[in-house]
Amino acid sequence: MSIPVISGIVEKDIRKGYYGGVVQVVQHKINDGYYYDMNSQYPKAMLNDMPTGKPIFTTETNLDNIFGFVYAHITAPDDNILKVPILPYRNDNDTTISQPRAEENNDSAQRLIAKLILNSLYGKMGQNNIDDYTKIIGIDQLNEPSMKIHDTDILMTGDTRCLVKIESSENFDKSRSLQSSVSIAAAITGYARIAINKFKNISGNNYSVVLEKPLESKYVGKELGQMKLEYFVKEGIFIKPKLYYINNGDGMEIIKAKGVGKNGLTYNDFIKLLNGESVDIIKQMFIRNNRDGYVKTLGLEVLMNQLNLI
Repeated sequence: MSIPVISGIVEKDIRKGYYGGVVQVVQHKINDGYYYDMNSQYPKAMLNDMPTGKPIFTTETNLDNIFGFVYAHITAPDDNILKVPILPYRNDNDTTISQPRAEENNDSAQRLIAKLILNSLYGKMGQNNIDDYTKIIGIDQLNEPSMKIHDTDILMTGDTRCLVKIESSENFDKSRSLQSSVSIAAAITGYARIAINKFKNISGNNYSVVLEKPLESKYVGKELGQMKLEYFVKEGIFIKPKLYYINNGDGMEIIKAKGVGKNGLTYNDFIKLLNGESVDIIKQMFIRNNRDGYVKTLGLEVLMNQLNLI
């Protein structure tokens, strides 16, 4: 078996089919539900057949005769049949560290090492060239949407302005210098989506789902690709992807709020957002000053606007 280093037009074409996890919200509120995680979803996907060898272009239209990536026009069923969209688009021994064993022992360090071993190769296969550049901006610009699109590292800061390093892969025309194979990475994420999509019901991301009913026992276990019940959902409010509130009925509240931080939101805030109201919170940002060697916090006001939940 040979793993090709994909480059040029072929690399760009295949990368169009390379997606990470797809986070979806189908229903915005649930009572008495179930939150499941999939065990080591990507490592499970890695056990499938992979596209290795030299890529060959073909005009074959019978998908049963090929294994690879295709340009396709897809007509999806209407909303009454397909309630959860499944296709993304752009507009054991003591000396071996294993994921289940690390989790059973509740060893956070060992668990981290296990996850790195299981997932690092996949990430390397999909690695992309990144174009870095530095820019001086005003402190108030840190919270603008354009700053959230790319990875931004604050290098130096003053009272009103700061120097940032911005990482972007857009319009990157330099010849590839990385030894990677995006075809394998795209296949792994594709297999992973196929595995999780059949369970999606209320809300879900690339490795977990919220369901109205418990799964059959044959789907639940400790093996790779099986599901595990994280917690019972006594009440769940799902505003949009990566913005939700869960109460497990035993006094534990789980709040996820990407971009603003979970500590700034309360149950009442989620009720307001669910009802289409706006919520004003203060987001804490950490600003690193490499020159003087210190980190300071900055509180930025964030207005979470009314959301159309229809």
